[in-house]
Amino acid sequence: MSVRAPSDFGRGVGHGVRGARLLLGTPRMWPLVLLPFVLSLLAFAAVFLALFALRDRWMALLPAAGALRTALGVVAYIALLVLGFFAYLPLATLIAAPFNESIAEAVERRLGGAEPSPFSLGRFARDLGRGIVHALRSLARYLVLAAAVFAVSLLPVVGPALALLGGGYLAARFAAYDSLDATLSRWGWSYTRKQELLRRRRALCMGLGAFVAALLAVPVVNALALSVGAAGGASLALEGVPEAERAASTAAAR
Repeated sequence: MSVRAPSDFGRGVGHGVRGARLLLGTPRMWPLVLLPFVLSLLAFAAVFLALFALRDRWMALLPAAGALRTALGVVAYIALLVLGFFAYLPLATLIAAPFNESIAEAVERRLGGAEPSPFSLGRFARDLGRGIVHALRSLARYLVLAAAVFAVSLLPVVGPALALLGGGYLAARFAAYDSLDATLSRWGWSYTRKQELLRRRRALCMGLGAFVAALLAVPVVNALALSVGAAGGASLALEGVPEAERAASTAAAR
């Protein structure tokens, strides 16, 4: 880890806090937050109600009493919490995505970024297609890694602890991507280029991702997390990408 990494991580967290402040302090952006907030709450409730119903069925198959039932019940509870978190995150991303680009654009304008391009039907169709492809690639990668984390959670004794550590890193990593995606997609970046930025500025991006992932773990607050992430991601992109590179990206996307 480089000497800059801890300070970069802290700055990444700071971009998340800045995003939250920008949303709270800009009433014009509140409508972009309200609808995904309500829909995300409904999705969160549906996921965890389904998982706890599954846990009850699992418990009904176990011995009626004893240490084995208690131990397996704890393992099932932790495993389902991990599974629920990873099931909720792609749903929340899907719900927030149509609104996050508008949030990111508004934040970029407020912080002094380039003015948005005039609307073009051709560019809109191109951006939509690219966004769908990138979302599918990210989701496929996420599901493979989430399945691995869930499998680890089933290991005896150390499994739940390892799953929490691995799941936390994975959640932060993908929350960072989702937070930056709205801005970088508007700039016309390829999927590979987005991933390269996350590697090149790993600590900075992971700081933002960890902040958003922490919000995602808090009931009710989690319904606001990706909106906050989009605002924080726009702020981070303006810092993390040199101005000349941003200008070239914007010109190429037009």
